[in-house]
Amino acid sequence: MRLHWLGIGLFTASYFVALDGTGVVDYDEACYAEVARTMYLRGDYLVPESNGEPFFEKPPFLYWTEALGFHLFGIGSFGARFLNAAAATALLAAVYLLARRPLGASAAFFAAVVLGSSIEMNVLARVALTDTWLTLWLALCLGCFHRARERALAGGGGTLWVALAAASAGLAMLTKGLIGLILPCAAIICSLAWDRNLRLLLRPAWLGAGIPVALGIGLSWYLLLGFTHPDGFGFLRELFLEHHAGRFLAPMQGHGGPVVYYVPVLLAGFLPWSPFLFRSFAREQFAAAGGERARFLRLILCFAAVTFVVFSVAATKLPSYIAPLFPALALLVANAWRREDECAAGGRAASWTLGSAAAIWIALGAAIAAIPYLVPRLPAVIGDAAQKAPGLFEPLDTGTAPFVAGGVAIACGTLVLALRDRWQRAASGYVLGFGCWLTLLFIAMFVFPKYDAHFAAPLRAAAMTAAEHVPPDGAIVLVGVKHAPSVNFYGARRTHYVSPRNPEKIAELFAGSRREVGIVARGDLAALVSAVTVETLWTDGGYVVFRTAIRSP
Repeated sequence: MRLHWLGIGLFTASYFVALDGTGVVDYDEACYAEVARTMYLRGDYLVPESNGEPFFEKPPFLYWTEALGFHLFGIGSFGARFLNAAAATALLAAVYLLARRPLGASAAFFAAVVLGSSIEMNVLARVALTDTWLTLWLALCLGCFHRARERALAGGGGTLWVALAAASAGLAMLTKGLIGLILPCAAIICSLAWDRNLRLLLRPAWLGAGIPVALGIGLSWYLLLGFTHPDGFGFLRELFLEHHAGRFLAPMQGHGGPVVYYVPVLLAGFLPWSPFLFRSFAREQFAAAGGERARFLRLILCFAAVTFVVFSVAATKLPSYIAPLFPALALLVANAWRREDECAAGGRAASWTLGSAAAIWIALGAAIAAIPYLVPRLPAVIGDAAQKAPGLFEPLDTGTAPFVAGGVAIACGTLVLALRDRWQRAASGYVLGFGCWLTLLFIAMFVFPKYDAHFAAPLRAAAMTAAEHVPPDGAIVLVGVKHAPSVNFYGARRTHYVSPRNPEKIAELFAGSRREVGIVARGDLAALVSAVTVETLWTDGGYVVFRTAIRSP
Protein backbone atom coordinates (compact mmCIF):
# COMPACT_ATOMS: atom_id res chain seq x y z
CA MET A 1 0.00 0.00 0.00
CA ARG A 2 2.79 2.45 0.86
CA LEU A 3 4.51 1.61 -2.42
CA HIS A 4 1.27 2.45 -4.22
CA TRP A 5 1.10 5.89 -2.63
CA LEU A 6 4.81 6.41 -3.31
CA GLY A 7 4.24 5.65 -6.99
CA ILE A 8 1.20 7.95 -7.20
CA GLY A 9 3.16 10.65 -5.39
CA LEU A 10 6.00 10.31 -7.89
CA PHE A 11 3.61 10.76 -10.80
CA THR A 12 1.76 13.69 -9.32
CA ALA A 13 4.82 15.53 -8.02
CA SER A 14 6.13 15.62 -11.58
CA TYR A 15 3.08 17.62 -12.67
CA PHE A 16 4.47 20.60 -10.76
CA VAL A 17 7.98 20.35 -12.21
CA ALA A 18 8.71 23.07 -14.78
CA LEU A 19 5.08 24.15 -14.55
CA ASP A 20 6.12 27.62 -15.65
CA GLY A 21 8.55 26.34 -18.27
CA THR A 22 6.21 27.69 -20.92
CA GLY A 23 3.94 30.73 -21.01
CA VAL A 24 0.16 30.45 -21.12
CA VAL A 25 -0.88 28.95 -24.45
CA ASP A 26 -3.11 30.67 -26.99
CA TYR A 27 -6.03 30.43 -27.41
CA ASP A 28 -8.03 28.80 -24.62
CA GLU A 29 -5.52 28.72 -21.75
CA ALA A 30 -4.44 32.31 -22.32
CA CYS A 31 -8.07 33.43 -22.64
CA TYR A 32 -9.07 31.83 -19.33
CA ALA A 33 -5.94 33.15 -17.61
CA GLU A 34 -6.76 36.67 -18.81
CA VAL A 35 -10.31 36.40 -17.44
CA ALA A 36 -8.90 35.24 -14.10
CA ARG A 37 -6.30 38.05 -14.10
CA THR A 38 -9.02 40.62 -14.66
CA MET A 39 -11.16 39.10 -11.90
CA TYR A 40 -8.23 39.10 -9.49
CA LEU A 41 -7.23 42.69 -10.16
CA ARG A 42 -10.80 44.04 -10.08
CA GLY A 43 -11.79 41.97 -7.06
CA ASP A 44 -15.04 41.05 -8.86
CA TYR A 45 -15.45 37.28 -8.92
CA LEU A 46 -18.98 37.20 -10.30
CA VAL A 47 -18.68 38.78 -13.76
CA PRO A 48 -16.04 37.23 -16.05
CA GLU A 49 -14.47 39.80 -18.34
CA SER A 50 -11.98 39.58 -21.20
CA ASN A 51 -10.56 42.41 -23.31
CA GLY A 52 -12.86 44.89 -21.60
CA GLU A 53 -16.04 42.94 -22.40
CA PRO A 54 -18.18 40.49 -20.36
CA PHE A 55 -17.14 36.92 -21.13
CA PHE A 56 -19.76 34.24 -20.49
CA GLU A 57 -18.28 31.36 -22.45
CA LYS A 58 -17.80 29.18 -19.33
CA PRO A 59 -18.93 29.18 -15.70
CA PRO A 60 -16.31 30.67 -13.37
CA PHE A 61 -14.85 27.78 -11.35
CA LEU A 62 -11.60 27.61 -13.34
CA TYR A 63 -11.22 31.39 -13.16
CA TRP A 64 -11.59 31.26 -9.38
CA THR A 65 -8.86 28.66 -9.05
CA GLU A 66 -6.51 30.68 -11.27
CA ALA A 67 -7.23 33.87 -9.34
CA LEU A 68 -6.35 32.01 -6.14
CA GLY A 69 -3.15 30.84 -7.80
CA PHE A 70 -2.32 34.45 -8.70
CA HIS A 71 -2.89 35.44 -5.07
CA LEU A 72 -0.54 32.70 -3.85
CA PHE A 73 2.19 32.82 -6.49
CA GLY A 74 1.77 36.01 -8.47
CA ILE A 75 0.32 36.61 -11.93
CA GLY A 76 1.98 34.25 -14.39
CA SER A 77 1.78 30.79 -15.88
CA PHE A 78 2.72 29.04 -12.61
CA GLY A 79 -0.07 30.74 -10.69
CA ALA A 80 -2.56 29.99 -13.46
CA ARG A 81 -1.61 26.30 -13.56
CA PHE A 82 -0.82 25.39 -9.96
CA LEU A 83 -4.30 24.38 -8.83
CA ASN A 84 -4.97 22.73 -12.18
CA ALA A 85 -1.95 20.47 -11.49
CA ALA A 86 -3.36 19.91 -8.00
CA ALA A 87 -6.63 18.78 -9.62
CA ALA A 88 -4.70 16.25 -11.74
CA THR A 89 -3.00 15.06 -8.55
CA ALA A 90 -6.36 14.66 -6.84
CA LEU A 91 -7.72 12.81 -9.88
CA LEU A 92 -5.06 10.09 -9.71
CA ALA A 93 -5.58 9.72 -5.95
CA ALA A 94 -9.37 9.56 -6.45
CA VAL A 95 -9.11 6.86 -9.12
CA TYR A 96 -6.97 4.77 -6.79
CA LEU A 97 -9.13 5.26 -3.69
CA LEU A 98 -12.50 4.75 -5.38
CA ALA A 99 -11.41 1.68 -7.36
CA ARG A 100 -9.46 -0.05 -4.58
CA ARG A 101 -12.51 -1.75 -3.09
CA PRO A 102 -14.32 -2.98 -6.24
CA LEU A 103 -11.21 -3.85 -8.30
CA GLY A 104 -8.57 -4.53 -5.67
CA ALA A 105 -5.56 -2.47 -4.65
CA SER A 106 -3.27 -3.76 -7.41
CA ALA A 107 -5.72 -3.02 -10.22
CA ALA A 108 -6.56 0.38 -8.72
CA PHE A 109 -2.88 1.30 -8.59
CA PHE A 110 -2.31 0.09 -12.14
CA ALA A 111 -5.26 2.25 -13.25
CA ALA A 112 -3.54 5.27 -11.67
CA VAL A 113 -0.31 4.34 -13.51
CA VAL A 114 -2.16 4.00 -16.82
CA LEU A 115 -3.96 7.32 -16.38
CA GLY A 116 -0.92 9.17 -15.06
CA SER A 117 1.35 8.05 -17.90
CA SER A 118 -1.06 8.72 -20.78
CA ILE A 119 -0.15 11.58 -23.09
CA GLU A 120 -3.36 13.60 -22.80
CA MET A 121 -3.42 13.39 -19.01
CA ASN A 122 0.13 14.75 -18.84
CA VAL A 123 -0.77 17.62 -21.15
CA LEU A 124 -3.96 18.53 -19.28
CA ALA A 125 -2.13 18.44 -15.94
CA ARG A 126 0.15 21.21 -17.22
CA VAL A 127 -2.30 23.39 -19.17
CA ALA A 128 -5.02 25.19 -17.21
CA LEU A 129 -8.27 24.26 -18.95
CA THR A 130 -11.70 23.38 -17.61
CA ASP A 131 -11.32 19.75 -18.68
CA THR A 132 -9.00 18.65 -15.84
CA TRP A 133 -11.38 19.90 -13.17
CA LEU A 134 -14.41 18.50 -15.01
CA THR A 135 -12.74 15.09 -15.22
CA LEU A 136 -12.00 15.15 -11.47
CA TRP A 137 -15.57 16.06 -10.50
CA LEU A 138 -17.11 13.45 -12.79
CA ALA A 139 -14.78 10.71 -11.51
CA LEU A 140 -15.68 11.60 -7.93
CA CYS A 141 -19.39 11.66 -8.80
CA LEU A 142 -19.32 8.16 -10.28
CA GLY A 143 -17.16 6.75 -7.48
CA CYS A 144 -19.39 8.18 -4.76
CA PHE A 145 -22.54 6.94 -6.47
CA HIS A 146 -21.06 3.46 -6.69
CA ARG A 147 -20.43 3.53 -2.93
CA ALA A 148 -24.00 4.70 -2.35
CA ARG A 149 -25.42 1.88 -4.47
CA GLU A 150 -23.32 -0.76 -2.73
CA ARG A 151 -24.36 0.56 0.67
CA ALA A 152 -28.01 0.40 -0.37
CA LEU A 153 -27.69 -3.13 -1.77
CA ALA A 154 -26.15 -4.18 1.54
CA GLY A 155 -29.19 -2.89 3.39
CA GLY A 156 -27.84 0.53 4.35
CA GLY A 157 -28.85 4.02 3.37
CA GLY A 158 -26.05 5.42 1.26
CA THR A 159 -27.52 8.92 1.51
CA LEU A 160 -24.22 10.58 2.47
CA TRP A 161 -22.52 9.08 -0.59
CA VAL A 162 -25.39 10.33 -2.76
CA ALA A 163 -24.93 13.82 -1.33
CA LEU A 164 -21.19 13.66 -2.12
CA ALA A 165 -21.94 12.48 -5.66
CA ALA A 166 -24.43 15.30 -6.08
CA ALA A 167 -21.93 17.85 -4.75
CA SER A 168 -19.39 16.65 -7.31
CA ALA A 169 -21.96 17.01 -10.09
CA GLY A 170 -22.76 20.51 -8.86
CA LEU A 171 -19.08 21.47 -8.98
CA ALA A 172 -18.93 20.01 -12.49
CA MET A 173 -21.78 22.36 -13.44
CA LEU A 174 -19.83 25.29 -12.02
CA THR A 175 -16.87 24.17 -14.10
CA LYS A 176 -18.40 23.53 -17.52
CA GLY A 177 -22.14 23.93 -17.35
CA LEU A 178 -24.95 21.44 -17.90
CA ILE A 179 -22.65 18.77 -19.30
CA GLY A 180 -21.42 18.26 -15.72
CA LEU A 181 -24.88 17.01 -14.79
CA ILE A 182 -25.95 15.37 -18.04
CA LEU A 183 -23.03 12.95 -18.39
CA PRO A 184 -23.09 11.35 -14.91
CA CYS A 185 -26.89 11.23 -14.74
CA ALA A 186 -27.14 9.50 -18.11
CA ALA A 187 -24.43 7.00 -17.14
CA ILE A 188 -26.05 6.25 -13.78
CA ILE A 189 -29.47 5.71 -15.36
CA CYS A 190 -28.01 3.41 -18.03
CA SER A 191 -26.08 1.45 -15.40
CA LEU A 192 -29.10 0.98 -13.15
CA ALA A 193 -31.23 -0.02 -16.12
CA TRP A 194 -28.58 -2.62 -17.04
CA ASP A 195 -28.78 -3.92 -13.46
CA ARG A 196 -32.59 -3.73 -13.54
CA ASN A 197 -32.48 -1.60 -10.40
CA LEU A 198 -33.82 1.80 -11.47
CA ARG A 199 -36.02 1.93 -8.38
CA LEU A 200 -32.96 2.99 -6.36
CA LEU A 201 -33.20 6.44 -7.91
CA LEU A 202 -36.66 6.91 -6.44
CA ARG A 203 -35.55 6.57 -2.82
CA PRO A 204 -36.96 9.64 -1.03
CA ALA A 205 -33.78 10.11 1.02
CA TRP A 206 -31.65 10.01 -2.12
CA LEU A 207 -33.87 12.48 -3.95
CA GLY A 208 -34.04 14.72 -0.91
CA ALA A 209 -30.25 14.79 -0.59
CA GLY A 210 -29.17 14.64 -4.21
CA ILE A 211 -31.35 17.16 -6.02
CA PRO A 212 -30.97 20.12 -3.60
CA VAL A 213 -27.20 19.60 -3.22
CA ALA A 214 -26.52 19.27 -6.95
CA LEU A 215 -28.68 22.22 -7.94
CA GLY A 216 -27.75 24.31 -4.91
CA ILE A 217 -24.05 24.11 -5.75
CA GLY A 218 -24.40 23.93 -9.52
CA LEU A 219 -26.77 26.89 -9.87
CA SER A 220 -25.30 29.07 -7.10
CA TRP A 221 -23.24 31.34 -9.36
CA TYR A 222 -25.96 31.53 -12.03
CA LEU A 223 -28.56 32.68 -9.51
CA LEU A 224 -26.29 35.07 -7.65
CA LEU A 225 -25.16 36.73 -10.86
CA GLY A 226 -28.66 36.85 -12.29
CA PHE A 227 -30.09 38.59 -9.22
CA THR A 228 -27.23 41.10 -8.93
CA HIS A 229 -26.19 41.83 -12.53
CA PRO A 230 -27.73 44.94 -14.17
CA ASP A 231 -28.85 42.83 -17.13
CA GLY A 232 -30.35 40.19 -14.86
CA PHE A 233 -30.27 36.74 -16.38
CA GLY A 234 -29.47 38.01 -19.86
CA PHE A 235 -26.04 36.38 -19.65
CA LEU A 236 -27.74 32.98 -19.95
CA ARG A 237 -28.39 33.67 -23.63
CA GLU A 238 -24.66 33.70 -24.36
CA LEU A 239 -23.78 30.95 -21.90
CA PHE A 240 -26.47 28.40 -22.77
CA LEU A 241 -27.83 29.31 -26.20
CA GLU A 242 -24.48 30.12 -27.80
CA HIS A 243 -21.93 28.09 -25.85
CA HIS A 244 -24.09 25.10 -24.90
CA ALA A 245 -26.73 24.54 -27.55
CA GLY A 246 -24.77 26.49 -30.15
CA ARG A 247 -21.60 24.42 -29.73
CA PHE A 248 -23.62 21.22 -29.90
CA LEU A 249 -25.53 22.16 -33.05
CA ALA A 250 -22.86 23.95 -35.11
CA PRO A 251 -19.04 24.14 -35.15
CA MET A 252 -17.77 27.16 -33.25
CA GLN A 253 -14.56 29.06 -34.04
CA GLY A 254 -13.75 26.50 -36.73
CA HIS A 255 -13.57 23.61 -34.25
CA GLY A 256 -15.57 20.99 -36.13
CA GLY A 257 -14.96 17.48 -37.33
CA PRO A 258 -16.62 14.25 -38.48
CA VAL A 259 -18.46 11.92 -36.12
CA VAL A 260 -15.32 9.72 -35.91
CA TYR A 261 -13.18 12.72 -34.84
CA TYR A 262 -12.51 11.33 -31.38
CA VAL A 263 -11.36 7.90 -32.54
CA PRO A 264 -7.85 9.06 -33.56
CA VAL A 265 -7.86 11.65 -30.74
CA LEU A 266 -8.55 8.91 -28.22
CA LEU A 267 -6.01 6.51 -29.66
CA ALA A 268 -3.32 9.20 -29.70
CA GLY A 269 -4.14 10.77 -26.33
CA PHE A 270 -4.32 7.43 -24.52
CA LEU A 271 -0.87 6.34 -25.69
CA PRO A 272 1.01 4.23 -24.74
CA TRP A 273 -2.05 2.28 -23.58
CA SER A 274 -4.20 2.46 -26.72
CA PRO A 275 -3.39 -1.14 -27.84
CA PHE A 276 -4.74 -2.38 -24.50
CA LEU A 277 -8.20 -0.97 -25.19
CA PHE A 278 -9.08 -3.80 -27.55
CA ARG A 279 -8.64 -6.34 -24.74
CA SER A 280 -10.57 -4.35 -22.13
CA PHE A 281 -14.15 -5.01 -23.20
CA ALA A 282 -14.44 -8.76 -22.65
CA ARG A 283 -18.07 -9.60 -21.96
CA GLU A 284 -17.32 -11.70 -18.88
CA GLN A 285 -16.02 -8.63 -17.04
CA PHE A 286 -19.50 -7.11 -17.09
CA ALA A 287 -21.53 -10.27 -16.38
CA ALA A 288 -24.62 -9.80 -14.26
CA ALA A 289 -23.40 -12.38 -11.74
CA GLY A 290 -20.06 -10.69 -11.25
CA GLY A 291 -20.82 -8.92 -7.96
CA GLU A 292 -19.52 -5.50 -6.97
CA ARG A 293 -16.62 -5.55 -9.44
CA ALA A 294 -18.99 -6.16 -12.35
CA ARG A 295 -21.42 -3.48 -11.18
CA PHE A 296 -18.59 -0.98 -10.92
CA LEU A 297 -17.29 -1.89 -14.36
CA ARG A 298 -20.77 -1.61 -15.87
CA LEU A 299 -21.11 1.89 -14.43
CA ILE A 300 -17.70 2.85 -15.82
CA LEU A 301 -18.50 1.35 -19.21
CA CYS A 302 -21.84 3.20 -19.39
CA PHE A 303 -20.12 6.47 -18.58
CA ALA A 304 -17.44 5.85 -21.21
CA ALA A 305 -20.07 5.08 -23.84
CA VAL A 306 -22.28 8.05 -22.98
CA THR A 307 -19.33 10.47 -22.94
CA PHE A 308 -17.94 9.23 -26.24
CA VAL A 309 -21.33 9.37 -28.00
CA VAL A 310 -22.28 12.83 -26.68
CA PHE A 311 -19.04 14.48 -27.71
CA SER A 312 -18.92 12.61 -31.02
CA VAL A 313 -22.34 13.83 -32.14
CA ALA A 314 -21.70 17.40 -30.94
CA ALA A 315 -20.73 19.70 -33.80
CA THR A 316 -17.95 21.56 -31.97
CA LYS A 317 -14.96 19.35 -31.22
CA LEU A 318 -11.63 19.84 -29.47
CA PRO A 319 -9.17 17.13 -28.35
CA SER A 320 -9.48 18.09 -24.68
CA TYR A 321 -13.26 17.59 -24.59
CA ILE A 322 -12.84 13.83 -24.41
CA ALA A 323 -10.72 14.00 -21.22
CA PRO A 324 -13.47 12.71 -18.84
CA LEU A 325 -13.31 9.41 -20.73
CA PHE A 326 -9.70 8.69 -19.75
CA PRO A 327 -10.17 7.62 -16.09
CA ALA A 328 -12.88 5.19 -17.20
CA LEU A 329 -10.65 3.69 -19.88
CA ALA A 330 -7.74 3.45 -17.43
CA LEU A 331 -9.93 1.48 -15.02
CA LEU A 332 -11.12 -0.88 -17.75
CA VAL A 333 -7.56 -1.47 -18.97
CA ALA A 334 -6.23 -2.03 -15.46
CA ASN A 335 -8.99 -4.48 -14.58
CA ALA A 336 -8.42 -6.55 -17.73
CA TRP A 337 -4.63 -6.46 -17.30
CA ARG A 338 -4.65 -7.57 -13.68
CA ARG A 339 -7.29 -10.19 -14.39
CA GLU A 340 -5.19 -11.74 -17.15
CA ASP A 341 -2.08 -11.62 -15.00
CA GLU A 342 -3.77 -13.23 -12.00
CA CYS A 343 -5.35 -15.96 -14.11
CA ALA A 344 -2.27 -16.44 -16.32
CA ALA A 345 -4.64 -15.74 -19.21
CA GLY A 346 -4.09 -13.99 -22.49
CA GLY A 347 -0.81 -15.68 -23.43
CA ARG A 348 0.51 -14.66 -26.81
CA ALA A 349 -2.21 -12.05 -27.38
CA ALA A 350 -1.31 -10.22 -24.17
CA SER A 351 2.38 -10.31 -25.08
CA TRP A 352 1.54 -8.93 -28.54
CA THR A 353 -0.46 -6.09 -26.97
CA LEU A 354 2.44 -5.09 -24.74
CA GLY A 355 4.84 -5.35 -27.67
CA SER A 356 2.61 -3.15 -29.83
CA ALA A 357 2.52 -0.46 -27.16
CA ALA A 358 6.29 -0.57 -26.82
CA ALA A 359 6.79 -0.41 -30.58
CA ILE A 360 4.48 2.62 -30.86
CA TRP A 361 6.43 4.36 -28.11
CA ILE A 362 9.70 3.66 -29.95
CA ALA A 363 8.20 5.18 -33.12
CA LEU A 364 7.06 8.20 -31.10
CA GLY A 365 10.60 8.62 -29.78
CA ALA A 366 11.95 8.61 -33.33
CA ALA A 367 9.36 11.25 -34.31
CA ILE A 368 10.36 13.47 -31.37
CA ALA A 369 14.00 13.26 -32.39
CA ALA A 370 13.07 14.14 -35.99
CA ILE A 371 11.04 17.27 -35.15
CA PRO A 372 13.98 19.72 -35.44
CA TYR A 373 14.45 18.53 -39.02
CA LEU A 374 10.75 18.57 -39.89
CA VAL A 375 9.70 21.95 -38.48
CA PRO A 376 11.77 24.09 -40.91
CA ARG A 377 10.07 22.30 -43.80
CA LEU A 378 6.53 23.07 -42.63
CA PRO A 379 6.13 26.44 -44.44
CA ALA A 380 6.55 24.71 -47.79
CA VAL A 381 3.97 22.09 -46.78
CA ILE A 382 1.22 24.23 -45.26
CA GLY A 383 1.58 27.30 -47.48
CA ASP A 384 -0.06 30.58 -46.47
CA ALA A 385 -1.25 29.18 -43.13
CA ALA A 386 2.38 29.30 -41.99
CA GLN A 387 2.07 33.10 -41.67
CA LYS A 388 0.11 32.50 -38.46
CA ALA A 389 3.32 31.17 -36.85
CA PRO A 390 6.14 33.59 -37.74
CA GLY A 391 8.59 31.41 -35.83
CA LEU A 392 8.44 28.91 -38.70
CA PHE A 393 10.45 31.37 -40.78
CA GLU A 394 13.08 31.92 -38.07
CA PRO A 395 16.16 29.70 -37.46
CA LEU A 396 15.26 26.92 -35.03
CA ASP A 397 17.77 25.94 -32.33
CA THR A 398 16.46 23.32 -29.91
CA GLY A 399 19.82 21.97 -28.81
CA THR A 400 20.01 18.31 -27.86
CA ALA A 401 16.72 18.17 -25.91
CA PRO A 402 14.56 16.53 -28.65
CA PHE A 403 17.24 13.92 -29.35
CA VAL A 404 17.63 13.01 -25.67
CA ALA A 405 13.84 12.87 -25.17
CA GLY A 406 13.48 10.68 -28.24
CA GLY A 407 16.30 8.47 -26.94
CA VAL A 408 14.54 8.06 -23.57
CA ALA A 409 11.35 6.96 -25.35
CA ILE A 410 13.24 4.53 -27.59
CA ALA A 411 15.11 3.05 -24.62
CA CYS A 412 11.86 2.64 -22.68
CA GLY A 413 10.12 0.82 -25.53
CA THR A 414 13.16 -1.35 -26.26
CA LEU A 415 13.41 -2.42 -22.59
CA VAL A 416 9.76 -3.45 -22.53
CA LEU A 417 10.19 -5.43 -25.76
CA ALA A 418 13.19 -7.24 -24.28
CA LEU A 419 11.55 -8.08 -20.95
CA ARG A 420 7.89 -8.68 -21.84
CA ASP A 421 8.25 -12.48 -22.09
CA ARG A 422 10.80 -12.88 -19.31
CA TRP A 423 8.99 -11.01 -16.55
CA GLN A 424 5.43 -11.24 -15.42
CA ARG A 425 3.31 -9.11 -17.69
CA ALA A 426 2.28 -6.85 -14.80
CA ALA A 427 5.92 -6.00 -14.08
CA SER A 428 6.49 -5.19 -17.75
CA GLY A 429 3.40 -2.99 -17.67
CA TYR A 430 4.84 -0.99 -14.80
CA VAL A 431 8.10 -0.60 -16.71
CA LEU A 432 6.11 0.75 -19.66
CA GLY A 433 4.10 3.13 -17.48
CA PHE A 434 7.01 4.59 -15.56
CA GLY A 435 9.21 4.70 -18.66
CA CYS A 436 6.58 6.69 -20.55
CA TRP A 437 6.10 8.96 -17.54
CA LEU A 438 9.85 9.62 -17.51
CA THR A 439 9.78 10.43 -21.23
CA LEU A 440 6.90 12.88 -20.84
CA LEU A 441 8.54 14.49 -17.80
CA PHE A 442 11.74 15.04 -19.77
CA ILE A 443 9.75 16.55 -22.64
CA ALA A 444 7.98 18.93 -20.23
CA MET A 445 11.26 19.97 -18.60
CA PHE A 446 13.50 20.39 -21.64
CA VAL A 447 11.67 20.10 -24.98
CA PHE A 448 8.52 22.19 -24.55
CA PRO A 449 10.45 25.17 -23.11
CA LYS A 450 12.69 25.17 -26.20
CA TYR A 451 9.77 25.30 -28.62
CA ASP A 452 7.92 27.79 -26.43
CA ALA A 453 10.96 30.08 -26.43
CA HIS A 454 11.11 29.90 -30.22
CA PHE A 455 7.44 30.15 -31.20
CA ALA A 456 5.52 31.80 -28.33
CA ALA A 457 7.97 33.84 -26.25
CA PRO A 458 8.52 36.48 -28.99
CA LEU A 459 4.82 37.35 -28.99
CA ARG A 460 4.84 37.67 -25.19
CA ALA A 461 7.89 39.94 -25.41
CA ALA A 462 6.16 41.97 -28.11
CA ALA A 463 3.08 42.37 -25.89
CA MET A 464 5.14 43.66 -22.96
CA THR A 465 7.15 45.97 -25.22
CA ALA A 466 4.01 47.40 -26.83
CA ALA A 467 2.48 47.93 -23.39
CA GLU A 468 5.37 50.23 -22.49
CA HIS A 469 4.13 52.62 -25.19
CA VAL A 470 0.40 52.32 -24.41
CA PRO A 471 -1.32 53.85 -21.36
CA PRO A 472 -3.14 51.44 -19.00
CA ASP A 473 -6.51 52.47 -20.44
CA GLY A 474 -5.28 52.22 -24.05
CA ALA A 475 -5.25 49.31 -26.48
CA ILE A 476 -2.71 47.44 -28.60
CA VAL A 477 -3.55 46.97 -32.28
CA LEU A 478 -3.03 43.43 -33.56
CA VAL A 479 -2.52 43.34 -37.31
CA GLY A 480 -2.99 39.77 -38.51
CA VAL A 481 -2.23 38.38 -35.03
CA LYS A 482 -5.58 36.75 -34.36
CA HIS A 483 -6.80 34.69 -31.40
CA ALA A 484 -3.94 35.84 -29.16
CA PRO A 485 -5.32 36.64 -25.67
CA SER A 486 -1.78 36.08 -24.39
CA VAL A 487 -1.16 39.67 -25.57
CA ASN A 488 -3.86 40.84 -23.14
CA PHE A 489 -2.46 38.68 -20.36
CA TYR A 490 1.20 39.68 -20.68
CA GLY A 491 0.63 43.22 -21.94
CA ALA A 492 -2.17 43.96 -19.47
CA ARG A 493 -3.88 46.01 -22.18
CA ARG A 494 -6.98 45.67 -24.33
CA THR A 495 -6.46 44.74 -27.97
CA HIS A 496 -8.05 45.59 -31.32
CA TYR A 497 -7.71 43.17 -34.23
CA VAL A 498 -7.51 44.15 -37.88
CA SER A 499 -6.77 41.97 -40.88
CA PRO A 500 -3.74 42.97 -42.97
CA ARG A 501 -5.84 42.17 -46.05
CA ASN A 502 -8.38 44.87 -45.22
CA PRO A 503 -6.69 48.19 -46.10
CA GLU A 504 -9.96 50.11 -45.67
CA LYS A 505 -10.28 48.96 -42.07
CA ILE A 506 -6.61 49.77 -41.43
CA ALA A 507 -7.07 53.27 -42.81
CA GLU A 508 -10.20 53.72 -40.70
CA LEU A 509 -8.52 52.47 -37.54
CA PHE A 510 -5.50 54.74 -37.98
CA ALA A 511 -7.41 57.79 -39.22
CA GLY A 512 -6.88 61.19 -37.63
CA SER A 513 -3.90 62.30 -35.62
CA ARG A 514 -3.63 59.24 -33.35
CA ARG A 515 -0.35 57.37 -33.21
CA GLU A 516 -1.41 53.79 -32.52
CA VAL A 517 0.93 51.12 -31.20
CA GLY A 518 0.51 47.58 -32.41
CA ILE A 519 2.00 44.19 -33.22
CA VAL A 520 2.27 42.69 -36.69
CA ALA A 521 3.84 39.50 -38.00
CA ARG A 522 6.82 40.32 -40.19
CA GLY A 523 5.15 38.59 -43.15
CA ASP A 524 2.21 41.02 -42.93
CA LEU A 525 4.33 44.16 -42.52
CA ALA A 526 4.30 44.98 -46.24
CA ALA A 527 0.50 45.10 -46.31
CA LEU A 528 0.51 47.43 -43.29
CA VAL A 529 3.06 49.92 -44.65
CA SER A 530 1.11 50.16 -47.89
CA ALA A 531 -1.70 51.86 -45.91
CA VAL A 532 0.04 53.78 -43.11
CA THR A 533 3.41 55.13 -42.10
CA VAL A 534 5.12 52.70 -39.72
CA GLU A 535 7.82 53.38 -37.13
CA THR A 536 9.44 50.16 -35.92
CA LEU A 537 9.88 50.09 -32.13
CA TRP A 538 11.02 46.48 -31.65
CA THR A 539 11.38 43.29 -33.66
CA ASP A 540 12.23 39.69 -32.81
CA GLY A 541 11.06 36.17 -33.58
CA GLY A 542 9.06 37.21 -36.63
CA TYR A 543 7.02 39.91 -34.80
CA VAL A 544 7.28 43.69 -35.12
CA VAL A 545 6.09 46.24 -32.57
CA PHE A 546 5.25 49.45 -34.38
CA ARG A 547 3.87 52.95 -33.99
CA THR A 548 1.83 54.42 -36.82
CA ALA A 549 0.69 57.76 -38.12
CA ILE A 550 -1.48 58.61 -41.09
CA ARG A 551 0.57 58.78 -44.28
CA SER A 552 1.33 62.30 -45.45
CA PRO A 553 -0.29 63.27 -48.82
